[in-house]
Amino acid sequence: MGARRTEWVARGIRATLAVDRVAWLASAARSALVLAFASDAVLTRYSTLAYGATRTYHPDSPEFDATLFPFEEQAFARFFPPAPARVLIGAAGGGREAIVLAQRGYEVVAFEPSAPLIAGLAAHVPEGLQITAFRASYEDLPRLEPALPGGLAAGLAELPRFDAAILGWGSFSHLLSEARQIAALQAIAAVTDGPMLVSFRVDPRRTARSGRGWCACSGGCRAGTSWPVATSRCRSGSSRPSRGSNSWRSSRGRTCGWRR
Repeated sequence: MGARRTEWVARGIRATLAVDRVAWLASAARSALVLAFASDAVLTRYSTLAYGATRTYHPDSPEFDATLFPFEEQAFARFFPPAPARVLIGAAGGGREAIVLAQRGYEVVAFEPSAPLIAGLAAHVPEGLQITAFRASYEDLPRLEPALPGGLAAGLAELPRFDAAILGWGSFSHLLSEARQIAALQAIAAVTDGPMLVSFRVDPRRTARSGRGWCACSGGCRAGTSWPVATSRCRSGSSRPSRGSNSWRSSRGRTCGWRR
C-alpha cells in the first residue's frame, strides 16, 4: 500500500468517529427530551421493563451471578442477625441476594416489580431453600401480588415480622420523589424489627472523594455520619442522593450511617 493510500485510509477511519459523535448527541438529546416530558410513572415503568429484559438478572441465565458485593458482606457481618432470621428483600430482581442468604440458612421473602424477573426467581428456587417470592414495587406496598399465575397474594403486614430488611442494590434511587422514598422506608420499617440495608447511587464527584457508600439503618446503629437525602433527576431517569432534606430519616426514628 502506497504512502498516499495509507494516509487516505487512516483519515477515512478517523472520519468515521463523527458517527460516534452524532450517536452520542442523539442519545443526549433523547435523554433530555425524556426527562423533560416523561412522567415519573413512565420512567418507573421503563426501568421495570429494562431490568426485566436484561438477561444478567435472570436466574436461569448463564450470566446470572448469585453472589454478594463486598459492601453487602460487610453490612451483613456487622449488623445483621444470624440465620435462621427472617429477611425481607425489596427490588430483589432475579434473586441474587435472596439465593445467597437462603443458602446461608435465612428465611427470605422477596418482592420485585418486574414480572419476568420475579417469576424466574419463583420458578428456580433451589430445593431446600426458604424463599417466598411476590411481585410488587415499593409503591405497591403493602400489597404483594403472586409471583406466578395461580399463586396467592398477601399483605405485607399479614406476614410474620422480619428480623432484617434489604432495599435491593441501588433500588432506592429509582424512587423518584422524597415522598416515595419516605413511604417505602416507613412501609418496610413497620414490619421489620432489626436493621435495614439501603444502597443508592451517589454523585460521582462526591463518591470519588468519600468512597462508595451504603446506609445501614437500625435502632442501634450509630456508625458513620448522617447522610441527608433529597431526590433530583439524573440523566438515566433514576434519582440520586444530594444535599437537601433529611426528613426521610425520621422514619421510625432510625439512624442512617454513611460508611466509607
